Amino acid sequence: MSDIEYRLFDPKVDYVFKILFGDENDKSMLISLLNAILKGKPTIKDLILNNTDIPKILKDNKSCKLDILATSDEGIKFNIEMQCKKTKDIINRTVYYASKLFTKDLKENDDYNNSKVISIWIFGENVTDRADPINEAYMTLQKTDNEDYEILTDHLRIIYLELNKYKITKDNINDKLTKWVDFLTNPIDLEKSTFEDEDIEKARKKLEFISSDDKERASLEAIKEGLFDQYSSFNIGKKEGIEEGLKEGLKEGEKKGKIEMARNMLKDNVDINIISKYSCLSIEEINKLK
Repeated sequence: MSDIEYRLFDPKVDYVFKILFGDENDKSMLISLLNAILKGKPTIKDLILNNTDIPKILKDNKSCKLDILATSDEGIKFNIEMQCKKTKDIINRTVYYASKLFTKDLKENDDYNNSKVISIWIFGENVTDRADPINEAYMTLQKTDNEDYEILTDHLRIIYLELNKYKITKDNINDKLTKWVDFLTNPIDLEKSTFEDEDIEKARKKLEFISSDDKERASLEAIKEGLFDQYSSFNIGKKEGIEEGLKEGLKEGEKKGKIEMARNMLKDNVDINIISKYSCLSIEEINKLK
């Protein structure tokens, strides 16, 4: 194993995934990945990368910070999320993100038919109980005694790709999606057919480049450290909350974790927008920590 292979970042880390696939200058890789997943439904020829912040409409609403948001040449909005770990209420979160995007740009006199959203979630851990690695969710009319299920609309689709369930076989080894799954799960020791793919080779070279960049490595380590501290502080808060009131303890521990995470990232000179994304603190709150 070479030094550069040993240093390779994990593409399943959302920060790394976003650097790889969320760059307007390298959007051909994102188009390739999406077409491999979609398999012609639809086929994407071009994309425009969009701002990934979805602001809250009302004060008490939740805001969203997406991994990647893009609009296709046909006007379809694509949200691509890399979720390395299974978290609580993850399925409800996927629905929330998709519904926010569906209504995001609608104006008073707009036709609802003009809004089309495809939300794609790539999971590093198993999330559903299904055996198949790819599953798609639509809004449906439920089955009755007289009629079968019926798709209500295809304007809002959510696709789940569970990497652990995807098996590379002799029958699918040359499939484009198989090659991308191989890259995402095992970028060091790729199958020969994957190595020979032009799109994958481009992604691997970019991964090698950013993995050897000291600034990117410092940013990723700061994020990892911050997440660990956030988790630890959350558990401390949870423990204290048992004694003083579970609800308040959880809130306090979570807040302490976010602040500690932001402080660690500031020390490593991580971009303030990245700090905001991973700590869920506002820019104003982060500036107060300087």
